[in-house]
Amino acid sequence: MVRQGKTAGKLARRSIRAKKGRYLAILLIVLLSVGFLSGLKVTREQMWDAAERYLDSQNMYDYRVYSTLGFTGENIQSLSKVFGMETAEGGKSVDALLVFDGTAEDCLCISLPEKVNVPSLTAGRMPGKETECLADHRVFSEEDLGKTIAVSSDNDDDTKAALSHDTYTIVGLVNSPLYLSADRGSAESGTGERKGFLYLPKENFTSEYYTEADLVLEGSLKAGEAGEIFSNAYDSLVDDHEAAVKTAARDLAAARYEDILSDIQKEADDKKQTALDELGDKAQEMKDSLADQVESQVAEAKTQLDGAVSAGMMSEDQEKAQLADIRSKAEDAVNAKFQNLSVADFADMAGMSKEDAENLKDLLGKDTIGSLDDLIGQKAIPMTREEAVSAAEDNGVEEPETYVLTRKENAGYVSFESDTSIIHSIADIFPLFFILIALLVCVTTMLRMVEEERSQIGTLKALGYSGSAIAGKYLRYAGSAALLGWVLGFFPGTYFIPRGFWTAYATLYDFTGLRYRFDGMLALVTLLTSLLSIGLGTLAACVRALRETAASLIRPRSAKPGKRILLERIPPLWRRLSFLKKATLRNMFRYKIRMVMMLVGIGCSSALIVTAFGVRDSMIDIGSQQYEGVQTYQLECTIDEDKANLEDLKRSVLSEDGVTAVLPAVSRTVDVSSDTASMSAVTVYAFAEDADLSGF
Repeated sequence: MVRQGKTAGKLARRSIRAKKGRYLAILLIVLLSVGFLSGLKVTREQMWDAAERYLDSQNMYDYRVYSTLGFTGENIQSLSKVFGMETAEGGKSVDALLVFDGTAEDCLCISLPEKVNVPSLTAGRMPGKETECLADHRVFSEEDLGKTIAVSSDNDDDTKAALSHDTYTIVGLVNSPLYLSADRGSAESGTGERKGFLYLPKENFTSEYYTEADLVLEGSLKAGEAGEIFSNAYDSLVDDHEAAVKTAARDLAAARYEDILSDIQKEADDKKQTALDELGDKAQEMKDSLADQVESQVAEAKTQLDGAVSAGMMSEDQEKAQLADIRSKAEDAVNAKFQNLSVADFADMAGMSKEDAENLKDLLGKDTIGSLDDLIGQKAIPMTREEAVSAAEDNGVEEPETYVLTRKENAGYVSFESDTSIIHSIADIFPLFFILIALLVCVTTMLRMVEEERSQIGTLKALGYSGSAIAGKYLRYAGSAALLGWVLGFFPGTYFIPRGFWTAYATLYDFTGLRYRFDGMLALVTLLTSLLSIGLGTLAACVRALRETAASLIRPRSAKPGKRILLERIPPLWRRLSFLKKATLRNMFRYKIRMVMMLVGIGCSSALIVTAFGVRDSMIDIGSQQYEGVQTYQLECTIDEDKANLEDLKRSVLSEDGVTAVLPAVSRTVDVSSDTASMSAVTVYAFAEDADLSGF
């Protein structure tokens, strides 16, 4: 008995050797479609995996907390004890204008962390001294190691005072998990555009308080899907604990504000009491001086009366009575002089200036003193909370505001997710065209192959081969091409395509490398899709032939009868066509399946081309549209109004050749964010209400 399966395999191998072109066509189209689809599908996952590994290794924050009053070391410890938090670390930062190689640029100086947001060293070494620093690897190169960067003298006094040294030596280059992309955000000073960042040892920051607090969730909470960045599980985990972090931040800021008010009250009360004590001492001195005057008057009177007693003109008892009367009258005169004393009168008597007199009135809270005894030992009126709040506002300390940011407000983190998701969206559209083209190529190839081998199929049927055995030959032929194409497409595609995109994105994201990740589900789906689609197409091509008898298959098939087409019923148009054009039009409608395949194939190929050019055309004119339709001015310059008069400068610029209009404006570069997106380095412009914006 003939082993039909073995014969089918042998015939399939012979067909592969005899018809290499068709076999390669199926193999290559499967290779391209599977490689392109699988490569694009895993690109986002591999890029996310790289980011996840990097952020985990550098321990990027899950929450970043800001307070307008800053944080103390005790505040940081309290935040670390919020439920669900593994650790918390305070950080200090200041925007400063730094001079390097003669050029001044805005940079963010950051305290070097120990546990959270740890920078990754790309060149050089870690700082060993206070005057050594780590620099942004995108701004500086290895050639800059060992060079000095200085704090510009153009910084304001607060910025200069924030750092303990004026110059720093670059000893290392780093990446920072705070800045995944090339965008460094906006600066609070200078031009508003931040050039880069520097990490300095914490000892360089003179402030006692931390400007931000970074919190990390417990590792046990981020197990499984919750630990995958950009996942819904991670977002839900962050949302669940955010309220507790906000509450803790508000409570700590409020407590710190009350401590500041208490310090203001205590300082003011102590100052008042000190002033009152000094005033009491002066009143005591005046009282002692008046008492001395009374005693002087009594002593003088006693001298005179002693002479009278000696002369026998009065007795000693009379002398004592008169002295007592003199003392009483002198004391009454003194008391009358200092009874119901006004502040102004006391100031005159004490030789105080008008300003000191006014201060005394404010200190006492009244216009009269009463008597000198009232000033001695007087207690200060405690400062009220409202007065303390007003005093705090005068010193620039207002009721605190707190901000709790997650990774969703980090511009680099969000833009990385957005850019990689675009690739994933492309993977949902472009490969579809490749799959349709691949299916059409395979079906067309197998239809033609079956049609050409009708005689062989008829002979096999006449020899007793079953339909499954005959179809098995073609399934082996097409299936082996699909399987080999899948192997050659899937593994190189999932390896090289993600790296191609990673290399292209290196100008924006350059913080770590990719590692290969095998996606078992994607491999299974693409393999089954390839085999099933090509297998079903091959079966569809074989079924029609296998329905015929062996005799009809052995005989050559008669040509399809020709039919008149609609165009022939329009003589003026039909007569103008050449013979070949007429034959082509008739054959198109004569072989409808071929026509449909041709149209679908051309349509899919055209769609790929049009889509590619559409993407290109939608991006290429953004610059011209922005600067020809939105911002039409030719030059923007920044001035310091403290050093230049705006109106004089405006007249001077208008006098230049070619300048037709000048529009004064105030601009500020800021970072903006919402619940769903964030943008950094956004320039906000403000103009006068009557400004004419036409032409700008």
